[in-house]
Amino acid sequence: MRFLDIIFLVILLGMNLTIILSAIIISKKILTEYEKSGSSFLAMNSSGCFEHVPLLIFLLSKPLLTYFVWRFIANNNEFFGHLETYLLLVTFFIILFFTFVLYLFYFRTILTIILHKTIRIVRKIETSLLEDIIHSFANMAFSWYYGLLPLIGTYFVQFFLDPINDALLTDNSVINIILVLMRFLVPMWIFYTISTYLSPNITAFLLKPKTVKNKNLKEMIKQLIESHNCANIQFFEYPSEKEKTANAFYVDKPNKKIMISDYLAKKLESEEIKAILLHEIAHAKQTPKSKNFTGSFLGSFALYLLGLGAYFITVIFLHNNIIVRMFEGISITLMISSTILSIYDLIFYVLNLLRISRTDEKEADEYVIKSGIKPRMYISALRKLYLLDDYPESLRTHEEKLSTHPSLENRIKYINEFAESMGK
Repeated sequence: MRFLDIIFLVILLGMNLTIILSAIIISKKILTEYEKSGSSFLAMNSSGCFEHVPLLIFLLSKPLLTYFVWRFIANNNEFFGHLETYLLLVTFFIILFFTFVLYLFYFRTILTIILHKTIRIVRKIETSLLEDIIHSFANMAFSWYYGLLPLIGTYFVQFFLDPINDALLTDNSVINIILVLMRFLVPMWIFYTISTYLSPNITAFLLKPKTVKNKNLKEMIKQLIESHNCANIQFFEYPSEKEKTANAFYVDKPNKKIMISDYLAKKLESEEIKAILLHEIAHAKQTPKSKNFTGSFLGSFALYLLGLGAYFITVIFLHNNIIVRMFEGISITLMISSTILSIYDLIFYVLNLLRISRTDEKEADEYVIKSGIKPRMYISALRKLYLLDDYPESLRTHEEKLSTHPSLENRIKYINEFAESMGK
């Protein structure tokens, strides 16, 4: 092991220790506030800036993980040295993705183990530690297959395409370049499509949804389907009382579904449930015109390719820099690339995708008021939902920019302003 490897390993271990210490501090702050106030809401929102430390450390760890993955490949030349350059880079990405997944699982498991007992006491959840770890892993693992499946599928397809590619090669270099690009883009598009359409079904499977059995709720859904022309939407309940999760959400592939947790359905009044369901119906009715290109399938696939492309370009650009090469060559180059790409992803995610999501939430809130729900009733439903999940009503500016939804405080303000503009 080289001196630089040791330095980076010590830094990585230090980061892990910081994650553990931060989680312990958060746990103690929550328990202290709960013992003082007896309020789960105040306790769960008492950790302040410490709650951001573990995630920040995890993001800072990614460049170091990138470095060690490439060092692993470089040190095992007998296994990887025979691969062509493009297959070697794809192999690197696959191993890197798996490394990130494993590290994220480790990261979330550590937090779950440290915080489980505290949350069980404060929120009075009934799930076991093992159930929480399995649930965390299931949700986390499937959030990564968007990147993994296209890469792995495309990698293995290449071996079957070799004979076809050789037969189609010509003396025209332009045509040959197009063939090589198609050889990768077509399989990647196919596997990306598969992963996109699998996602809602996997989500549904994990939540164990069931048809709505409550007679009053079934009748309400029937009336909503008729009055809002949404016969193409299926409605489901899913069990969440053990973990005390209050939520409702909409998924659109391959069939439109609105899912509501039974815990939320039992805690709200009939008109409040109606308001929440109307909000989700609004999401189902939002037209493509209201969506930014990046929210579409083609846009997300283009961004996926752009992410990989940015990595390749940065590697090539930085690797040609003599200063970088003087030190550690491609391993350092990839490390810098990972840092640049992580910053790019974060900035783009915050400035574009999350902003679009918050705009969609405003449009859905407008739809609820337009549908005849009284503002005070809708606000009451939202307040109960946030309290049930121990979410704060107000967020700091940076917290709101990192959220898919506006803060409840700003939502209430906007709902009242919109209702007033409509004369309600």
